[in-house]
Amino acid sequence: MLIILILAVFAAAIIYVVRLVLQEVKENKKPDHPYPFDFPALIAFANKADDAYILTHATLDIMPFSKFATGKVCNELIEFLYRNPPKMFGSRKHRMRTWTVMEYDAARVVLKKEITHRQVKVKRGMRIKLGDEMVEYWDIAMDAGSDPGFVIQEMNADRQ
Repeated sequence: MLIILILAVFAAAIIYVVRLVLQEVKENKKPDHPYPFDFPALIAFANKADDAYILTHATLDIMPFSKFATGKVCNELIEFLYRNPPKMFGSRKHRMRTWTVMEYDAARVVLKKEITHRQVKVKRGMRIKLGDEMVEYWDIAMDAGSDPGFVIQEMNADRQ
């Protein structure tokens, strides 16, 4: 009986590690075809901007996010934060973020951001997600004048 329990725990651990590796591969996979922009730099920019976006939601301070977006986007975000209930982003440990290129041309790219959360065991037989699942669309312009080379021009929860 003890051997079966040990084997079950070992199998669960292997499955968990394989899921983590597959998720990391999915997040960092190379595009199927070459884009007219630096894809890894764009994803790095989007991840840093999203971290600042989450921090802005948590602290109601726009400064961390303002270096990634236009003034119009920052103003709309602050207005949204004061008029709506807060989004629940959960913890970084359980949050899974993916980016998909929806449209692009030489001057701009539209990324679809999807956030999901791993389930956490609360008590025996009960698992919950500690954050909201969400989808947003980010319109990012190629900006040679800024340091990362990109700037967020628009953010939508629904594609228009």
